[in-house]
Parts: sequence; C-alpha cells; structure tokens
Amino acid sequence: MVTNPDNRFGGGPADPGRPGARWQFRVDAEDDGCRLPHSVRIGPTRTGLSMVIDQAPEHEEQIIERRLTALHDAMTTTLQGIRGLAEQPR
Repeated sequence: MVTNPDNRFGGGPADPGRPGARWQFRVDAEDDGCRLPHSVRIGPTRTGLSMVIDQAPEHEEQIIERRLTALHDAMTTTLQGIRGLAEQPR
C-alpha cells in the first residue's frame, strides 16, 4: 500500500484506508513450481500522477497510458528479479 505521509500531493494526511496505490502479489502453487500473479490499483487518494494531470488535463489519457506502461515495465523487472532469486540453487 502506498500512502502520502507528507501530504505533498494534497488530499489530506496519510490514511491507510485511502491509499495512493495498492500493490498485490499472490503465490499460487503449481505442479512444477509456482505462479506469482500481481496487480496494482491506483487511487483513490491523489498521487504524483494527479499533479502531472493537473498541469496538462488535456493530455490526461496520454499521461495515464505512459504511467501504466512504466508500471508494467517496473513490475516485469520486479517479477524477473523475484524469479531469479527463487530459482537460485540452495
């Protein structure tokens, strides 16, 4: 869960019940290993993305698309790192 402890994005003090983002990973056992599904939900609290959109609301769709691409790339890198660690010999 991502909160805004210093309120730099507005929206009030940090509230775990209203995160700026919520990341979730789950480990599912499979016959020969495991699967690690993941997801992210942005909002409901304001984030840095909100500030960028405030500056150029006419480009909101493109801004969000770029952010989603960046999130996908970061998650892929994270999952590859987890896989690499999990597959190391003991």
